[in-house]
Parts: sequence; structure tokens; C-alpha cells
Amino acid sequence: MEPYMMTKGQIQSYAENLRMEERRESTVQKYANALTAFYDWLSEDKSVTKERLLAWKAEIGAKNAASTVNVMISAVNSFFAFMSWDNLRVKRIKTQRRIYRDKDRELTKAEYMRLLNAARNNGNLRLYYLMQTLGSTGIRVSELPFITIEALRTGSAVVDCKGKQRTVLIPKKLRKILRETEEECPGVWYVSTYGGGEQAGREFYVVARAAETIPDEAKTYGTDIPGCSGYLLYPMDAERQTRKIIQYEILRYRMREGASDADREAIRETALDGMEECPEYFGAFPPPPMTPYGHTVRYKTLMNGAFWIQTDAPATALAVAYPIWDDAFSEYAMSLAEGDADGFGCLFFPERAICLAVFELGRTYCAMRECPLIDAAALMNAIYRDFPDYAVKFNLMEQTGGGVPLGWALNGAARPASAERMARLTPGAGTAFLLF
Repeated sequence: MEPYMMTKGQIQSYAENLRMEERRESTVQKYANALTAFYDWLSEDKSVTKERLLAWKAEIGAKNAASTVNVMISAVNSFFAFMSWDNLRVKRIKTQRRIYRDKDRELTKAEYMRLLNAARNNGNLRLYYLMQTLGSTGIRVSELPFITIEALRTGSAVVDCKGKQRTVLIPKKLRKILRETEEECPGVWYVSTYGGGEQAGREFYVVARAAETIPDEAKTYGTDIPGCSGYLLYPMDAERQTRKIIQYEILRYRMREGASDADREAIRETALDGMEECPEYFGAFPPPPMTPYGHTVRYKTLMNGAFWIQTDAPATALAVAYPIWDDAFSEYAMSLAEGDADGFGCLFFPERAICLAVFELGRTYCAMRECPLIDAAALMNAIYRDFPDYAVKFNLMEQTGGGVPLGWALNGAARPASAERMARLTPGAGTAFLLF
């Protein structure tokens, strides 16, 4: 009988045939690797005979476990069937099936907990949740891709593996843990809490101290987590929104990695929010170089994000950056402004409306109320002169308790409502409320 000649091209054709039979890619690779090893073992002429095949079986049997040898034999026999070399098939090594599991191969609960704690303490939360999933559901590692967001929502996953389908139930506790923890980028997680206690129902960013995606400066804004020295906490509901720093760095990472949910507009909006909350990290809002009234040639900063401006027109205006203006002005004040009210640019108030814009900013921002460049009495006089109906309306609101009084600049916002807080003219104070 003439020997059969084996080639690498035949191995490639066999692998493609396995894919056409819808075999898993891991199976295709495993069989292809076994055949390549057999091909390399053959002599230079790459001829295959039954004698050589038996010699190969004996050699690998002396070096490997029976289960490993049988995988390699299965690959070779399958290849021979594909090539119609039926007389070359060899028998698998017989093994007695175990009806028990060695205790040495069992993981005790204490060992399992030690593994979980080690993963968490080392900052590897991904591994921590993977082990939780494997331990709670009993699935194989290869079946992890079937634990999807939809599966967490419904409470079960349909596992389609090796041509068989089965339904895996996901315990309620595991669903909560996985659904409420999401890795935003390497070393950074979004976490929401549940259950009882003062932290229930809160949301956080959790950042590993070792995370290379977050700059060291950004980590100085986080708070320590008791008992977890390797992590920092950034509450979503903190009065000072340092979470904006982490959101910004997450978006920058995703942008660099080409993620579809990160773009320049999202990065810019987050940075603008950060300029308001954490100007020492992002920098303060810059004055706009261009206005509807010409180029900026001189400016004064009244507060972070609000600028008195003179232009080359010449003209005078107040520029207010986004997002400062987003929640500071009434509809009437917005009607007096120019600029991109639908975007992230500045709003500009012409010279006549500066007094009204400054007043409404002061209702929202303490920094404007305390600005040393503003004369409060003269500001009230200017509003009475230029917007008398507006002043009367706010006085009525003050009398009825229907809103924040116009007299904040005269009497201080913390005092209870009284006649003293009513807006009033101050003789001799004039209307030049800007002290420069």
C-alpha cells in the first residue's frame, strides 16, 4: 500500500470544513494545532503509514495524560475521515470514567472567599465579578459571553454551546451585583448601591489607585474607602461634583480607543461642567475672544464664567459661559441675550441689560453676590431706572413669598422676608454699579 502524503494545505482545507460544519472556533483551532504537531513530527517526506501512526501514538502516550492523547487522536482520526484515509484510523486510549471527584480538586468555601478577597483587594474587580458569576451559576468559562445585559434583566440566559442549548438561571443577588456595577474603563467602575443603610440608593465612581487611565492629580479628588485602601470613591451626589473629573477622563480614554459613545462634543460639555465645579483641575472659563459686538479687547472677571467685556466696535457687554447661563436666567433675561442658547457657547448681554444679568446671576451664585467689583446699591438703582416693571414684579413676589427677593444685594439672602428686604432706591448711590 502506497503511503499517504500529508500537506499543510490539507490541514487548512480540513479546518475550513470544520467551520462549514459550524464547529466552534476554539475546536477548530485545537484540532488544527494537533494536526500541525503531528505534521511536524512526521519525517521530511511527510508520508503517513499505519506503522508511523502507531509509533506517534506510543510517543505522545508516554509524555501526556490519556485525556490529552485522546484529543489529539480524535483530531487525527477526523482529518483522516475528511481525506478518506479510513484504513489509517487508530483507537483512543481507554479510560475508566470517574463517578466521583477527588476532594483535592474541590474548592472549599473558605478558599473561594480568599480568591474573591484577593481579586478585590488587588483592584481586579473584573476577575472578582467573573468568579462570582461562575460560582453562582455553575457555567463554564467559555459560556460567560451568554451572560448579557438582557439576561440580567430577564433573570436567565440561554447558553448555546457545542451545538446544545440550555437555560441558566441567574440568582437575584448576582443580578443586582452585576447590573449595578459596570466597568467604564480599565480601573474605573460605576457602582450603585442597594439594601439598607445610609449609603443605600447612592451612585459612585470607584477608581483603583493603580489605574493607569486616571491621572494622579485626578486621584487627589477621591475619598478613601474604609477597608479598601486600593480604591477611591467619587460620589455622584456630592455637593462639589468631582465626578466630572472622572467622567472627563473616561471620555478621553474612550475617545483614544475609538469608542462610539465618545466624541468631541461630549468631552467638551463635560470639561465645561468641570470648569464650573473644579476650575483648579480644568482651568477657569476663558473669556470669549469674539462676541456679537466685535473682538474682545478688554475684560474683567466678575466670577468664574462671567466677564465684563469691551470690544473693538467699540461696545460693552457681559459674557456668560455655558453651563453657567443654563440655569441662572429667567425667560425675560434670556430674551435680552444674544449668542448660541442651543449650544455650549457664551451668552452675551448688551450694555443696557448687564445690570439685570448680574442681578439674576447673584440669585444663583454666591460668587457674584460677593463680587468686590459690584456696588449693590447702585445695581438696584440701575435696575429701577432701566427695568422698573421687572423691579415691581420681584417686589410683589417678595411680599407674597413667591420667589427670591430683588433686595438680596441690599440686605443679604439669608435673612427672613421683611419690608427691609424690599428693593428700594438709594439716593446718592447713583447707577454706576461696576467699581472700575
